[in-house]
Amino acid sequence: MRMRAVWLTAALLIGWMGASPIYAQGGPVNLLTNGGLEDGTVTGFGGYGDNTRTAVQELVGAAIPEDPIEGDYCLHVVVNSTGDNFWSGGVQPVFNQGVFEQGKHYTLSAWLKCQEGTRQINFKPELAQDPWTGYGAQEFTMTEEWAEYYVTTPVMTEDVSPAGITFHIQYEPGEFWMDYVQFYEGDYIRTVFGPRAAAEAPNPVDGAVDVPRDVVLSWEPGVFAARHDVYFGTGFEDVNNGDSGVLLSPGQPGLSYDPDGLLEYGQTYYWRIDEVNAPPDSTVFPGQVWSFTVETFAYPVTNITATASSSDKATTGPENTINGSGLDADDLHSMASDTMWVSSLTGPQPTWIQYEFDKPYMLQEMWVWNYNVEFEVVLGFGMRDVTIETSLDGDEWTVLTDTEFARGPAANGYAHNTVVDFGGVTAQYVRLTANTNWGGFMAQYGLAEVRFYQVPVQAREPSPADGAGGVPLDVVLDWREGREAVSHDVYLDTDKDAVADGTALVDNVVASQYAPALLEFGQTYYWRIDEVNEAASPSVREGDVWDFSTTAYQAIDDFESYTDDSPDRIFQTWIDGFGYTEPE
Repeated sequence: MRMRAVWLTAALLIGWMGASPIYAQGGPVNLLTNGGLEDGTVTGFGGYGDNTRTAVQELVGAAIPEDPIEGDYCLHVVVNSTGDNFWSGGVQPVFNQGVFEQGKHYTLSAWLKCQEGTRQINFKPELAQDPWTGYGAQEFTMTEEWAEYYVTTPVMTEDVSPAGITFHIQYEPGEFWMDYVQFYEGDYIRTVFGPRAAAEAPNPVDGAVDVPRDVVLSWEPGVFAARHDVYFGTGFEDVNNGDSGVLLSPGQPGLSYDPDGLLEYGQTYYWRIDEVNAPPDSTVFPGQVWSFTVETFAYPVTNITATASSSDKATTGPENTINGSGLDADDLHSMASDTMWVSSLTGPQPTWIQYEFDKPYMLQEMWVWNYNVEFEVVLGFGMRDVTIETSLDGDEWTVLTDTEFARGPAANGYAHNTVVDFGGVTAQYVRLTANTNWGGFMAQYGLAEVRFYQVPVQAREPSPADGAGGVPLDVVLDWREGREAVSHDVYLDTDKDAVADGTALVDNVVASQYAPALLEFGQTYYWRIDEVNEAASPSVREGDVWDFSTTAYQAIDDFESYTDDSPDRIFQTWIDGFGYTEPE
């Protein structure tokens, strides 16, 4: 543990100088055995490709530090040439596949340094069975200085959970050292044994999705950083290589960066912060490449009820067209008849199928997978000429269009082949009426699947979250504004009905924030945000009613902080009555 003693001394000196605090080992529960190599073996580390792995206690060579980063041992890896594809070899930490659970995510981190120059290395979470799907791989540039690298998986889904994933640490040919490898549940937690030189804590977090187009990037600086080089672009390689074309803000003093203009819908961006020390050395510490994906233009409508004029049988009801029952992970449809809807031959005419949403939406488009059973080429039950109507109340209907749905191919792996443009119409109901089918000789009609996309024009993502408790009295209400909003009507009251019926209007604000005044302890408050844009129709988009409960009490002092020494004696702050005379 000699290295730790050195770092502790450094921490005390830096603390005396008023620098940022130094963090020591701790925090996450390591699910990987022998992560610090302290048993002097490579137990817990498999490998593949042309390489050798040895647990070493003493390192030799002028460029090698005297000690490992943790304890007495580290993993010494020598990678031989693997041809043109240097990702064909790697180290694989060994762990119990059963630790992966649906709905959770996991982090792998390790301290690494190469013998000389730089080496590329890739942290790759991958599905443990064919197809070998990757889950957020990160590529790094190793240097001759010990540094911690990490990758965090997305949340495990139902499809991933049964097989779990494995972590691969892939590398470029060369010689390097690895120590203090951790595998744990949750987000990355910094474990620093010395002053952190690199930037960290990116906002948005690494791998974030559905990020607003006007996002402002921010981060926490390295301990000694005086300036910051900001790399930002749409290509990982450009940012990772530090190309001049993506160095958009060299040497800036601030800890945030506002990209020019609005970002592109659905685009993934990569960014990196290189920390530049103060003169005279002005050492540059390259940062990790982070990424995020901007919000899409339109989102699927998810809360839908389907009804129809008739169904052929109980297993071929209209709900099959919205429940994804025939779709695989790539949105390709099967030929299984019980995953589709088909009307009854003796049902009323004209045949229709209708969709009701949980509330009105501004609809962008509809995707259609037509009827697709094995004998559809002969039967032709798929809807062909179709009248599409929309409604806000389910009583008064407006014809959107008369259109033709493309025929189903009668084959597995069927991708949607019709897209209907709704042009931004606002509706809570959509009805499809069949005028003809592709066979033309039987009055029976079918559909495999439909999907509606809506543009989010209502306020969403409230903060505090809907139903939150223990909210402080000085809370600032926040929300994600609707796309067309130019201002926001704020409704707030302890009476839910007053908020719901629109009689509790407290303000109209331009920013998507509101600071309430005079909230009370232990109360439940209801609030809603209506988005206002006079150029749109309708001019006001009514929001959902949310609620939060305020804290029942508030600490007024931390009495444990008082001592018997001046000026921290309790009676020097609080009047105890002894020798006290009320002022006249």
